[in-house]
Amino acid sequence: MENEEFQEVVLQQIKKISDTLVSLSEGQKRLDSRLDGLDSRLENVEKGQAELTERLVNVEKGQAELAVRLTNVEKGQSELASRLQNVEKGQAELASRLENVEKGQSELASRLQNVEKGQSELASRLQN
Repeated sequence: MENEEFQEVVLQQIKKISDTLVSLSEGQKRLDSRLDGLDSRLENVEKGQAELTERLVNVEKGQAELAVRLTNVEKGQSELASRLQNVEKGQAELASRLENVEKGQSELASRLQNVEKGQSELASRLQN
């Protein structure tokens, strides 16, 4: 093989290597671009996870607050039931007292009649 042929073969090999390097470089650029896109997506996923974690914490806080409020509502209902019971007892006592007042009025009316009869008898005796 002569020097020129050898140089030509070497030049062809260098050109192939150069073309391969260009192709590899372009492939590397595409890979870098895809990696950048993946990095961006990963950042978005991480931001989303952080936001979801924050929302979950807020939901848990809200659930705890609702549990406290529910406990307060239950206490309030219990207190209202107790007060209602006291009102019902008071109504029964009031009805009993009213009945006693009515009996007392009836007794007073009867005594008043007796007094009037006594006065009438006394007036009659005084006239005689």
